[in-house]
Amino acid sequence: MIIKATLSKAWMILVLFMAFGLAAPESYAQANCNQRLSEATKQYQRGFFNRTIDLLSTCRRTAFKNQVSEIGAYRLVALSHIALDQEDKAYAWVKKIVSLDKKYIPDPNDLLRFRELVEEMRPGNRTLLVSGLGAAAAVTTVLLLTRGESGSGSESPLPGPISLPQ
Repeated sequence: MIIKATLSKAWMILVLFMAFGLAAPESYAQANCNQRLSEATKQYQRGFFNRTIDLLSTCRRTAFKNQVSEIGAYRLVALSHIALDQEDKAYAWVKKIVSLDKKYIPDPNDLLRFRELVEEMRPGNRTLLVSGLGAAAAVTTVLLLTRGESGSGSESPLPGPISLPQ
């Protein structure tokens, strides 16, 4: 009986400890993510891109002290993904940045690809992106449509090759 009571108290203490220890208050999470941002900045500057991503990817939106810190964290993660040649992941983080600040202006010293992604995402900027295969299909379609337009039913010949200067 004494052993059962002792075990019950031990379990209760353990449960209370876990509940209060793991359920950190918002201010603690906020301080933790702001500290992570500071550490991630150092890791990024040293070229440790995976560490930068690991430090910041788990922070929630509400875990930053302000929008500037949140955008700064997203920027570092996006830049790290670009440095690791993971553009699809960088795209998702840049999208978060632009959704928070529609007029976001990247630092002129940021990677060129990052600045391009920000510009592509900016509202009102509808850039048509055509892949190599898509461009070839478009050219082929144009050639096929314009080939028989003479109206006589006969096909007009394509021009001959261009003579190169000697």
